[in-house]
Amino acid sequence: MAKKDFRILIAISERAFAEKVLKELRKTYTVHLAKDLKEFSAKVHKLDLDLVVIDYRFSGVKAEDIYHGIEVLHPNAVFVIYAEKDRRDLAVRLWKRRAFDYIVHTRDVYSFIEEINKCVRWAIQKAQVESLRKKMDALAETVRELSRKIQRTL
Repeated sequence: MAKKDFRILIAISERAFAEKVLKELRKTYTVHLAKDLKEFSAKVHKLDLDLVVIDYRFSGVKAEDIYHGIEVLHPNAVFVIYAEKDRRDLAVRLWKRRAFDYIVHTRDVYSFIEEINKCVRWAIQKAQVESLRKKMDALAETVRELSRKIQRTL
C-alpha cells in the first residue's frame, strides 16, 4: 500500500493544532478532518478509512462513548485515542478493548506527526500480516484439496 493511499481521519478539538497537523500529514497521506461530531460520524460511515485518530473530548463527548458506538458499527476500524497525560488510564483501557494505540497529548505538531507515522507503519504491517495469513490459509486449503484428490485416485 502506498502511503498516499493510506486514509486517515483526524478528530481533534483544538482547531489550530488540527489544521497544522492536517497541512503536514497531507504531504504524505490522504487525510480528512472532522470539525464536529456530526461530520465525524458521517466521515466514519462514508469513507473507507485506514486509521481514525480521535481526541479524548472531541466535540465535548468522551472518546470512550464515541469509540463504543463506532466499535459496534465498524468493528474493523482502526482507532487511535489522543489523550491528555492524566487520561492515560482511559487510553490504556480503550487500547485493551481494541483501540489500536493512544497518543499522549502534545502541543508539538511534529511529535504528534511522528506518533501518527508510527501508527501508520504498524497499521500497514498489520494489514500485510493479515493479507499474508489469508494467502497462507488459501494455500493450505489448496494443498488439502489436492491431497483429497490424490487420495481418491489411489
